[in-house]
Amino acid sequence: MKVNLVSFNFELTSSEKRNSLIEIFNNSKSDLLLFAGHTLNDISDIEKIRDKIDNKSTVAFFEVKNFGARELTNWAFKIENNKILSCHTHQIFTDSSEINKNKYCAEQLLHELTSNRKFTVKDKRISLLVCGEINILKNIQSEDNRVEFRVQDKELRKSFDSILAQTDIFLNPLHTPMGNQGKMEKRRTFLSAKGKAYFSAANMDNEAVLENRKLHYAFANGNEIVGEILKSTPKYIVREYQIKS
Repeated sequence: MKVNLVSFNFELTSSEKRNSLIEIFNNSKSDLLLFAGHTLNDISDIEKIRDKIDNKSTVAFFEVKNFGARELTNWAFKIENNKILSCHTHQIFTDSSEINKNKYCAEQLLHELTSNRKFTVKDKRISLLVCGEINILKNIQSEDNRVEFRVQDKELRKSFDSILAQTDIFLNPLHTPMGNQGKMEKRRTFLSAKGKAYFSAANMDNEAVLENRKLHYAFANGNEIVGEILKSTPKYIVREYQIKS
């Protein structure tokens, strides 16, 4: 399976983002294409690209920053069979402090993962974590940063274990590169263990070199894998990874 990861430059205008998405998607030879978070700025951008996409072979996941109602943000969409489809889900929480104070954040995310965040591409079962939702996991520093489910609730932990068992690929679009990379690496390893895979893509900060390694992370069977840069411009970068079908 070919997987492409895409990052945009923060400074792109709405029009440049739309045009870049169309160009990248239409030219992709991948099976699975993941755009970093905030791919498009506004829900109105959807109608401006709908008739311009032309690629029935690739399934793409992207995000709209502003949903246009009740201040809802970070809404997930996919393109499949040349159709733009809402995933009927958006980011639940952003960091560990939110979920630590409210276990219902975890409960809601698990509900989303068992309903609106389940996808299949080329027989691979996919689960979607939006940016900081990877904080559904925590690291135990005293145990070499061992990873475990964050919330101390047996039923929620059981639900998460079931999701983990039923997922082949975790996709994790990011808005910006994450900190605490030592801990994040342990989580990527955890989510990709036992034959699974994990992919994340972040947008470029203004000080980053376009081809900065920290923008894209890919793990398969618990190990980081190296991708090939397919295209790098001042506006965006595309990397390709290969995993076993």
